[in-house]
Amino acid sequence: MDDLVVRAGIDERLSNRFPSRLPLGYIRMAMSNARWMRNRNCMLDGRGHFYKVTDAGTREDYENVTNSQEREAIEARERLQRHLDRHMPLPDYSDPLTEHSWERYFRYKQPVEVYHPKPSN
Repeated sequence: MDDLVVRAGIDERLSNRFPSRLPLGYIRMAMSNARWMRNRNCMLDGRGHFYKVTDAGTREDYENVTNSQEREAIEARERLQRHLDRHMPLPDYSDPLTEHSWERYFRYKQPVEVYHPKPSN
């Protein structure tokens, strides 16, 4: 039982015991076909925009680094995208159990267009 006690910060033993779960320190959300993920330092929003949120008290304090060519920003964005793809994949719109519901939903609402920045050369 002692190995399940979470101490301050990320407890590696807990993370290793439940590897399929999202690592501690990440927050995720989905609405329609859009997914958001954030950690303490950055946020990838449902429209594909990427923000630096370190020390941000409100949304107005977020720094938009969507098109940043800085290596640190690119790596952070890729890391959040990998977590989204692994822990919160997009729904399968052709799944027979949900296909009818998605068709009905998109009949009245437009899917969110997600922005993907062009890779730098």
